[in-house]
Amino acid sequence: LLAFAEARPLSPLDLDPRYLVVRRSEDGGATWGPIAPIAQPATDDCSQSDPVPIALSSGEVVLMFQNCDRLSVSRSNDDGATWTEPEPVADAGSDIDGLRPGPGHAIQLTGGAAEGRLLVAADRNVDDTSELYLLLSDDGGATWSAGATYVTVEGDPDIDETALAELTDGSVLLSSRNGSAGRPGRVELVTADQGESFAMLAEGRTLRIATDLTVPVVQGALLSLADTGLVVFSSPSDPLYRRGVRLWTGTGDERWTAGPLPVPGPGAYSDLVDLGDGMIGLLVETGDVNPYQRIDLIRLPTGELDQPGDALPDEFDVAGAAAG
Repeated sequence: LLAFAEARPLSPLDLDPRYLVVRRSEDGGATWGPIAPIAQPATDDCSQSDPVPIALSSGEVVLMFQNCDRLSVSRSNDDGATWTEPEPVADAGSDIDGLRPGPGHAIQLTGGAAEGRLLVAADRNVDDTSELYLLLSDDGGATWSAGATYVTVEGDPDIDETALAELTDGSVLLSSRNGSAGRPGRVELVTADQGESFAMLAEGRTLRIATDLTVPVVQGALLSLADTGLVVFSSPSDPLYRRGVRLWTGTGDERWTAGPLPVPGPGAYSDLVDLGDGMIGLLVETGDVNPYQRIDLIRLPTGELDQPGDALPDEFDVAGAAAG
């Protein structure tokens, strides 16, 4: 297993310099090796952020991220022990250069006319308008192009930090952070042509709001389970505060069923991984006082994902939950 994070040596603030690190586990997450940088930033004022790993069927790992404000890729052919120097995915000033990917894992398609294609969701905000791109690669991440795009119009929620998962019918579900306070629910889009365009959903629109997901303004993760046909979503479940990280299950439409509550206390960003043998892993920011004290890996059996979980605790430390 590979766990990626941003190292923030000066402070936990988003705007201070940071760089990317990885830890490796060779026993399924029971123990972890030392923290190691992916690639050293080119200059002291260069920041690296938003790591998006893609596990290829070949065994190679492609990592897309922002490197000194350039959308870039590094690769590993030895299970994350070493990484290539970052390479920009596009010419400076192109439509996709400078986009912010993920964060969270991206996917390689397992079937269809574009089997093996890599899909990464990336975004930017221009003049208070959200732009969402699906980035496509048909050569294992060597070259990239823009596929489906969505630009918000007046009245749309702000969207960013998008997760994606391939469904059993070959379509791909996208779930974006809803940045509009007072309009609960995740923003969802679907591509039925392997990333080329977004499909029409309800009311002749390509965007819908999944109101079953009562979440705050925060990143969330998606994972598809081929054996069961379920899609799993992870996020804090308090509509205002980053606490109570819960798992929901669905089949790819806008209906979701609330399941286990593995983190009843403070919790923020997360990612999901299929561990095999009927288990998934939840990698999550959490802590005893606020959500940013540590990163935990929590194992959960897939057979219990659709079982009702505990209720969100009524009593909690508001200051801790609001930290950050």
